[in-house]
Amino acid sequence: MRYLLLHLKDTSTVISNVYEGLPKGARIWIIDLDMEHFQCDPQHEAFELIKQLLKQFFDEHGKDSNVGSKLRGMLKGVGFHTINQEIEELNTESVDIKLLQRFIKHEVIAYRHMLPNALTDEEFAMIEKFIEDLSLGDTFINYGITMVSAIK
Repeated sequence: MRYLLLHLKDTSTVISNVYEGLPKGARIWIIDLDMEHFQCDPQHEAFELIKQLLKQFFDEHGKDSNVGSKLRGMLKGVGFHTINQEIEELNTESVDIKLLQRFIKHEVIAYRHMLPNALTDEEFAMIEKFIEDLSLGDTFINYGITMVSAIK
């Protein structure tokens, strides 16, 4: 599952249903947002606006904005074992900066479209400038993606 669980209202029920439907010994891989690793150094107002935008979307749609950091406990709770978790290297030091910039901009545009009153034009322009300036190398961001594997 890639970026699926953060869009569901009842993640733990889905995890339980997946567990029940898998044969013994099956392995599951999940990649999802982990807000505990969603970081910017130095802190920047535009990055905080992006975080607020994501949180507002999740709050308004009854979803958990930090499902990634809870996956290990959810998987263990339904019976999965041999659970491995690591943070995917989706940051300004490990991926092509142009691809990361495009990814972030597309994500902001998508969430702004779903929440048309969440950002002013000035705030959106500030975010665009922040994203553009990432190529200067003065700011480190980590996009907070966790990868988890588990065996039934």
